[in-house]
Amino acid sequence: MSPVTTEELVRVRRFGLYLLRTTAVVFVLVLVTCTAWVGYSAYHSESAGVRTAFYSSFPIGAGFCSFLGAIAGHYLVKTSVTAKLLISVVAGVVGGACSLAMAALFFLVIFPAL
Repeated sequence: MSPVTTEELVRVRRFGLYLLRTTAVVFVLVLVTCTAWVGYSAYHSESAGVRTAFYSSFPIGAGFCSFLGAIAGHYLVKTSVTAKLLISVVAGVVGGACSLAMAALFFLVIFPAL
């Protein structure tokens, strides 16, 4: 392996900052959009609100965990742009899947018993 130059470290750091900003903006937009969508649907019908809350759990969880992955990648990875991007994407997919599983558990098991 060749030694990493200062220019390469600056480029990787700059990419990490861009990734942080981008994932933060996307998460806020997804959160506001899904919240408005659930509120609008729940205003018209409770079952529609439950359905849209279930549908919006994956994007919200993916956006939040992708942002957390971007933070972790920015502070933990110093020399690879690909690793920073991969951490953010994998964290988003896993976080979205976990959020969807938790929403399914709540709406299919706990919510009917209330």
